[in-house]
Amino acid sequence: MYSIGQLAKISNSTVRTLRYYDEIGLLTPGSKTSGGHRLYTDQDITRLHHIMTLKDLGLELEVIHHIIKNKQSNLRETLNLRLEKINFEREQLNKAEQSIHSILELMSLEGSSNWEDIFHTFNRHPSTKKELEEIWSQHFTQEEQQALAHLPSFGDGSELTEKWIALVNDVHKNIEENVEGDIARALAQRWISLVEDMYKGNHQLAQKTWELTKSSDESLGFYQFDKEVVKFIEEAIHFHFSHNGGGK
Repeated sequence: MYSIGQLAKISNSTVRTLRYYDEIGLLTPGSKTSGGHRLYTDQDITRLHHIMTLKDLGLELEVIHHIIKNKQSNLRETLNLRLEKINFEREQLNKAEQSIHSILELMSLEGSSNWEDIFHTFNRHPSTKKELEEIWSQHFTQEEQQALAHLPSFGDGSELTEKWIALVNDVHKNIEENVEGDIARALAQRWISLVEDMYKGNHQLAQKTWELTKSSDESLGFYQFDKEVVKFIEEAIHFHFSHNGGGK
């Protein structure tokens, strides 16, 4: 027989916890001394281990009590339900993590910490894959949609996304530069190179996406550059091509 203090020590629990388990009928001691002190048996220790294991799995005490009381007849069903809940929670956490990364990248891209502006941009983007596919189906062929699905996006932490953020920030810093100058030409070359990598040489799709993003009032799931950036980069790229025989 074990006193409550001994059981707490060998089970790495606390006296307070064991008393509470007794109060709610989850773990009642096998007997008591004449002075009313709790005494636990080896069977009680086994039951406590079962309780602690189920608790570590994330089950609530009320559910554990039901499982123990019914001799674990519903244990398989309960554990399967717990797995479903864990998977759901994991999906929610992953979604939250990606959203946070997206917002941080938007803040870096727009050079702003203004919550109203950032969340306006963030909330304009389709929130689910299904919603995005419905929008794309109105503008792109199935083959084009498959290509677009592999593009980098906010929150993915990809090298291409980081390069885009750095490039757009550099454009903002040099927005007053002459589009025929060396700085603008270097930015245009970087822009062309990134588009080439991003669309894997599919210039027709890249141009179609660019034009749609500029002209559409709804979000197509792509970042919409402000008018100053669009004007600067288009003029810089035009000058670049006109002085390089149309080559890259």
